[in-house]
Amino acid sequence: MTSNFPGGLDNLVTTRTDSTPNLTIHATDHNNYADAINKIEAELGINPSGSFATVDARFVAAAAAGTAPAYSMQVVSPGHYQMYDRHGTLIEDRTDTATTSALKYILETRVHSGDHVHFGPGRFHLLDAPLGTEAWANTETKLNFVDLQGVTISGEGMYTTTISTYTNTTSASPDVATMLFTRCSGWTLRDFTLELCGVLVTTMETFNGNQATDFRLERIRVTRSKGRGIVMDGGDAGAYAGRNVVHNCIVQGRPRRAELLLIAGGTLSPSTTYRYAYSWTDSDLLGVGLPGETQPSDPVSLDTSVGSKSIRLYIETGPYTCTARNIYRWSAASGWKFIHTVADNTTTNWTDDGTSTPSTPGADFTAHRSTIYQAGYELLSCLDSTISNSIADGVGDVPIGVNQYGFNIVRKGTHQQPDRNRINGCIAIGCAKAGFRIFGGSENIVSNCTTYNSGLPSVYAQFFRVEGTPDTPTRNNIFSNIVGIDDRDATSPDGGVGVNNAFSIVTGTIVPNGTVINSEIFRGNLAGITDAGTNTRQYSRSDHVHTALGALVVAEPLFIPGRYYGPKSDLPFTSNAGVAILADVMYGSPFYCTKDITISDFAIQITAGVGTKCRIGVYAANETDGLWDVRMAQSGDLSSATGTVTWSSGGVSFLAHKRYWWTFLADGALSIMTITPTVSLLGYGSALSFTKNNGILKTIGAGWSSMPGSGPAAPSYNNTVVVIDGLAT
Repeated sequence: MTSNFPGGLDNLVTTRTDSTPNLTIHATDHNNYADAINKIEAELGINPSGSFATVDARFVAAAAAGTAPAYSMQVVSPGHYQMYDRHGTLIEDRTDTATTSALKYILETRVHSGDHVHFGPGRFHLLDAPLGTEAWANTETKLNFVDLQGVTISGEGMYTTTISTYTNTTSASPDVATMLFTRCSGWTLRDFTLELCGVLVTTMETFNGNQATDFRLERIRVTRSKGRGIVMDGGDAGAYAGRNVVHNCIVQGRPRRAELLLIAGGTLSPSTTYRYAYSWTDSDLLGVGLPGETQPSDPVSLDTSVGSKSIRLYIETGPYTCTARNIYRWSAASGWKFIHTVADNTTTNWTDDGTSTPSTPGADFTAHRSTIYQAGYELLSCLDSTISNSIADGVGDVPIGVNQYGFNIVRKGTHQQPDRNRINGCIAIGCAKAGFRIFGGSENIVSNCTTYNSGLPSVYAQFFRVEGTPDTPTRNNIFSNIVGIDDRDATSPDGGVGVNNAFSIVTGTIVPNGTVINSEIFRGNLAGITDAGTNTRQYSRSDHVHTALGALVVAEPLFIPGRYYGPKSDLPFTSNAGVAILADVMYGSPFYCTKDITISDFAIQITAGVGTKCRIGVYAANETDGLWDVRMAQSGDLSSATGTVTWSSGGVSFLAHKRYWWTFLADGALSIMTITPTVSLLGYGSALSFTKNNGILKTIGAGWSSMPGSGPAAPSYNNTVVVIDGLAT
């Protein structure tokens, strides 16, 4: 009988015994079994279990391979790469030539729509063009994908897999990026680092989603760029880029902060606080073959002990063109000093035992240099896209970069407006300019975002910025639940801070319109909100109040016990200096209260002058004309000597959504601290002159013994506001 397998199953006899006498049946049985076995072998083929222990194990693995990447990439050695298919079969094995990139050839030849390529650990590097004039400088130095859909590229992790290129070309055409996508859609890229090394070219970026749609970037890290970090570009005529998502990514232009460990022994001073920071040295940061040093990492501190006077630093390596890491140390006794160079890009720890010879840091220590010359993230004429839970750290090279923003929503030339984009849950740290900027476009939302320490003492910056453009509206953009913090001081690596605006709305040919600021906290040496837009609306829940935006303000700040409030928290201003005031003149400073609070202590700073006494008072505002009305409280006679004058009031209560006047009166000519606000809380003094008015004053006359029980009638107006601060309890 011929076997029915594999088209059917045989019903072979399994009950015969050794005593069966029929030899013909015995031979037939053997033939049947042999025929079935032959067909089973033919069906399974040679070595059916392959490299697995059993055929079943191979079936299980094959089922799992149905969801495995179509291809996997491996580094054999620098410039030598292999590609395997999902079954583990080697399909490409190539090495760079003098003029061609093996990595570029493999990927651009093998990858098609719908494929998944997984990169193993290590550095995958395109062909170098260190001069920038090589014939391959703008072609072999980039991965260029055109008109492909639904591709996935993954790595082992952003600190394990790196895809990089190095070219010192200064030509902007053709464009160079580590990864350049044109008219591609539906791509997913995740879990690797990208680097575009070389000198500045303002139009280049490490990741360029040119006309990209429905891209998703997850856990991508960028540490080097010839221009910008991650760009979604829909700016060319007739082009479109939209519905893209960038999530959990990092763009960093300097090293992350070190980790410290206290070590036994050493010669550092015992029981002393030491702070450390370190930088990357890049071979071409200042130009072709001209090394430069990034701004240092955020500092971190550790205290020594009597028995442990050494500190070990754990530091990260830099991008491909990083040649060294410089380490700096601060103590109260010496300030910031250079102490050591780790002269490679492989060592990951160094121990400070106190034996290094400290020296003065070089100029780059405070110059805000960066391996990301320009913006960290840019939605360039892009629509309906989201950047979430991502970080921009140390981006923007102050000496030579432009558009050095952490997150930048911007129109490209005269092309598509960037509308309806979302930036949510992101952090900008130590950027050369504003952490978040909108330049053109409508209905964009920046929410739940934080900016730390923008700019330098000598370089003015905003933490959040909305800017008018020459030819397109910037309107109805929303900033919600935003935080700006400047916690630098004289012990910081850059030596302190200048006066930055926490939030600036900057005019253009077309003035920004309808910006919404909803719940903000600004802390540190920040000058508040500067508004050159129209119809700005503020709904504030913060400890830094900005009610100076006029009738559109609906403020709900959190007055925090233990903090001082007054005109400097109520009004954005341009100066804060001692100004001469007249004897026997009562000065009023406006205060707008947005919740029920009690002020227990009042203070004013006298910088110079003569006199014997002064007083501080509080008046309610008249509900009709807004001027001072009934006196609520006043101090007794206080000293008018130079210094801070305080009045412990015992507690003055203020009601929500009411205006008040805090007043000052002295019997001699003094110089006291004042501010000059940039917008008007009271309204303009003249429809023709548009003179800002924020303060009022009235001569009381010599010989006074008390402030008037009611505010003096017909006071004069000015814009020099006496700084009186009150302590919330």
